[in-house]
Amino acid sequence: MTINYKRNLNQSYMIIEPEKRYSGYQLHMLQHNRIQNLLVFEAVVSDGQEYFWYDITGKRSFDHILESADFNLELFVCVVEALLAVSRSIKPYLLEEEGILLLPETIFFDHDRKQVSFCYYPGRTESIMDNFKNFMESFLSKMKHENETLVLAAYEVYQRATEESFSLEDTLRLLYQYQSQQQRGREAPQEMREVSGERWEEHREERMEEHREEWRAERREERREPSESDKTVESFPENRKMNYRELLHKIPNFFSRRQEVSRVAENSGYMYTPADYEQDMEDHPTVYLGVDDRAQGILRYDGREGLEDIVMDHFPFSIGSSEQADATLAVQGISRIHVRISRQGEEYYMEDMNSTNGTWLNDNMLSYKKPEPLNMYDQILIGRERFTFI
Repeated sequence: MTINYKRNLNQSYMIIEPEKRYSGYQLHMLQHNRIQNLLVFEAVVSDGQEYFWYDITGKRSFDHILESADFNLELFVCVVEALLAVSRSIKPYLLEEEGILLLPETIFFDHDRKQVSFCYYPGRTESIMDNFKNFMESFLSKMKHENETLVLAAYEVYQRATEESFSLEDTLRLLYQYQSQQQRGREAPQEMREVSGERWEEHREERMEEHREEWRAERREERREPSESDKTVESFPENRKMNYRELLHKIPNFFSRRQEVSRVAENSGYMYTPADYEQDMEDHPTVYLGVDDRAQGILRYDGREGLEDIVMDHFPFSIGSSEQADATLAVQGISRIHVRISRQGEEYYMEDMNSTNGTWLNDNMLSYKKPEPLNMYDQILIGRERFTFI
């Protein structure tokens, strides 16, 4: 299965090239019906190859939301609610829930409508719970870990999803419990106790408290200065083991980046001291050039709205109308997260984030998830606002 993206002036599409051609009744049902929480679908045949086109105009994919501060427990609940709803709503159309494709890049969120949309893949036969378990593995490997309640909920959902008797309904009830605790404190409401049983509630409360203590211990362990014995240990110490951490070690490549960074830091024998700093300042005095010395890239504003230049001091760097963006452009025509600029070595890249009004680079319209090289003095149009990269 290959996924590509295409955009014209008014619409944006995700295009899937299936591994084999499918000609069953599901194609007819999807093309002639508009089903809530499913992306609008069209099957196109070109040069003998079949393609599935999905309309994703104005929507952001789940994998991009995971990278931002927008994702929280409430949105996780919305995803599972929508998944349960669509698995039921497709039944009258003779569509099986196995066809709901649960990949972070194929689940989309419309922030204005507060709506989650899924991609239906005709001919797919994998069970929805196997699909969901794989989705949770990918989710856990990408999610941020600042929100403790979200972290604990996600780990427990994944752990329970491996049980044969666990269902989407059970998943939602479990998330409602965590959501209630986040909103009202540790004590779950009476109706949740009746659903899950008093003994399970007490057991889960004990596990929650254990997880919290282990979580705090782990944070304290990370903050302390490493000893010489620590530097020779590749795995987590015994006193830092945690149920969900053990699960994550089974997910390929989850900790590879963190461990690599840790090994580089630990194996380095050099320490930069105040004396080194004073010597550097004496040998290489600072020269003011009229530009913020933190800037790694600047978008000079050339429009008429009186906006300020955008100074980029880290990457990836997002631009949009939301306060969650690294640079906020509170003007008409700018999407919440409109565009993202990344850097690889000395090379810069610009990527449209499936914005409503589009992004142009030197008069070429950018497509979703297709980063394009960004060079000095390139002309950029974000919505209707014009910039020059310097």
